[in-house]
Amino acid sequence: MELCKGNNNTPENEMKKQWVSHFINEQFSSLEKLLETTSATENSHCMGSNVSMADLCLIPQVYHANLFGVQVEKQYPVIARIYKHCLRLEQFNKSHPHFQVDTPPQFK
Repeated sequence: MELCKGNNNTPENEMKKQWVSHFINEQFSSLEKLLETTSATENSHCMGSNVSMADLCLIPQVYHANLFGVQVEKQYPVIARIYKHCLRLEQFNKSHPHFQVDTPPQFK
């Protein structure tokens, strides 16, 4: 995680960030297309109106994508909408890394 934040802008770390971002983008590109068909409304989750395992897996992936500088809002609007919707739910919000006591300050 030290790769994501801080003063680690070495050429080697930049290559690592690009590598991770590349695979996040590949994953999200496919997922965005799928979610366009399964998450049709403003207040829906990955697989419809109820929280599913897909939502539980998606939220941490979006958090990490943001850490690595992936432009989720711009590139993946359905994923971004689901992420925002889920974070409005108390269970997701409470479990977000920003609210964990052991999360290092540079990641909050």
